[in-house]
Amino acid sequence: MSARIEGYTLGDRLHADARSELYAAVRDVDRVSVLLRFPLQPVMRRAERLQRELELLRRIHAPSVAQALSVEEHREHPALVMRGFDGVSLVRSVVERPFSPRETLDIGIELSDALVAIHASRIVHNQLSPASVLVGATRRSAQIIDFESALEIGQHARTERGTDAPLRYVAPECANEVEFTSDPRADLYSLGAVLYELLC
Repeated sequence: MSARIEGYTLGDRLHADARSELYAAVRDVDRVSVLLRFPLQPVMRRAERLQRELELLRRIHAPSVAQALSVEEHREHPALVMRGFDGVSLVRSVVERPFSPRETLDIGIELSDALVAIHASRIVHNQLSPASVLVGATRRSAQIIDFESALEIGQHARTERGTDAPLRYVAPECANEVEFTSDPRADLYSLGAVLYELLC
């Protein structure tokens, strides 16, 4: 992607998929490390969707959940700015080396603590998968990102064709183009699917 945000120097690309790209970056004015997430689709209402994500993240206070700082826009490329995290996406980490049972336990504890904080804020992540998790270099820390599809607890929604998270991580009641009411238990199903994959 050729997008740039004025005032930030982009570093390594940490993750990319059909929905968004995530970069490590440095804020030029004070040299603070940040993360920049650029949504790729839909083209319409990108900034509006990022603003909603920013507002949701500001309700959650937990070290294992991304800390959103602002939404910045340069030309037609808005980005969500988050506090920096020294790690890579879980997708990449798994490819580099399989997880041991101990590492899986450590990551499981981190993600469980994150979900407790998320659900206490009356939010359901709704798309938890390896693509929405960053893992620290030592594999003892993790952080949940990408709240673009998050819902309020009890909010009515409908799964769209081509749901963002692969179906193997989605609770059955939230799949197959059905209407559903958001429930924290769907995130627990997704967490179990992620951890099971790490152990296999």
